[in-house]
Amino acid sequence: MKDASNRITSEDNFIPGIFNYCDRWCERCMYTHRCRVYVTEKELTEAYEAEKRYKKSREENQKFWEQIDRALKEASETYDNLFPEEENDTLSELNFLYDDEVDEDAVNELPTSKTTSAFGSGRTL
Repeated sequence: MKDASNRITSEDNFIPGIFNYCDRWCERCMYTHRCRVYVTEKELTEAYEAEKRYKKSREENQKFWEQIDRALKEASETYDNLFPEEENDTLSELNFLYDDEVDEDAVNELPTSKTTSAFGSGRTL
């Protein structure tokens, strides 16, 4: 009988003291499934291998995100070089959203407002 972790829980499945006659050639032994030493060692090995795979995947994951970080920094620097701070004020036209009073003329001059108005009236730009 196996529980949730696939560990054998029934003591009846093991041959008592079989490990006393063990020569550690488990791959040739026909009683490995009934040997407590073999089953325990197999479980420990599987747990160790799973931990190694987990650590390796975390390292690979870390390397991946470091590459993404470098690529984004490069893209940001390229963008900043192409569009200096003075010219790179594309969101300034949306600053009215943060003001207490809305300038209706500024809102109507936005390209999205013009497109929306044209769509609503059925005309094309």
